[in-house]
Amino acid sequence: MATSGDYERFFKLDGVRYHHILNPLTVFPGKDCVSVTIVTKEASLADAVATGVFVMGHKKGFYFINEHDNIEGVIVYKEESKLKSLVSEGMVTKYNYIEHEY
Repeated sequence: MATSGDYERFFKLDGVRYHHILNPLTVFPGKDCVSVTIVTKEASLADAVATGVFVMGHKKGFYFINEHDNIEGVIVYKEESKLKSLVSEGMVTKYNYIEHEY
């Protein structure tokens, strides 16, 4: 299991919040995810996937998770100033994850 998030390492400059998880295509921080937790059989794979899904964004990232049988996850993202989450089916059935309101 591994989690990538933007809530611990960041700074604000001219009212814009910057964090340490960079999109390699734009060289700017990923924009819509706040936290991504991934469960796989290998911790190093979970870490890499969590960062990749974070950069993909919640829609593409959730699609990616659901396309791989060996990956489960939770994506927390911000929409209209509210935190929302997407939870893979396996997180609910295999790990008894209970979704929470933020």
